[in-house]
Amino acid sequence: METNQQSANSEAASFGRQSCSLGIILLGFTLFLAACTSLSPISDDAKTLQEKIRTGQAVQQGDHVRVLTHDGMLHRLIVVSVEDDVLKGHRDTKSPSPRRTDESDAQEPEREERPLVDISIADIVLVEKEKVSAGKTAAAMGSGTLVFLSVLLLIALLA
Repeated sequence: METNQQSANSEAASFGRQSCSLGIILLGFTLFLAACTSLSPISDDAKTLQEKIRTGQAVQQGDHVRVLTHDGMLHRLIVVSVEDDVLKGHRDTKSPSPRRTDESDAQEPEREERPLVDISIADIVLVEKEKVSAGKTAAAMGSGTLVFLSVLLLIALLA
């Protein structure tokens, strides 16, 4: 009877270790995928960029962008719309408030709701759009799969 109880305890402990290991793997895999985006400039020429914004070719609703204006202010926004020569968006929650390009990256506290920001398209000199990077994604998927298989092999060897 005591042997059966020890066996059950051993199986429960093994299952707990496997569940914990799988949880750690899934967390790591999620972090890998979060690193698969990069900011890419839309156009080198400010006039061309401004025209692309006005016509809807450069940014669309929901895009995460970084906007540099003539006065040196850097804004990270989630685009809401382009209306009447104005780019409208909410401050991106994972970024600091607007700052000059020569200021530090000090973070502002999280807020429930961010105010709508209006930026005149004529003032915009650079827009970088967040895009999923195919190379980074492939590398993350490959690394994540390798780590997952390694941990499964280790669990099988220890069991």
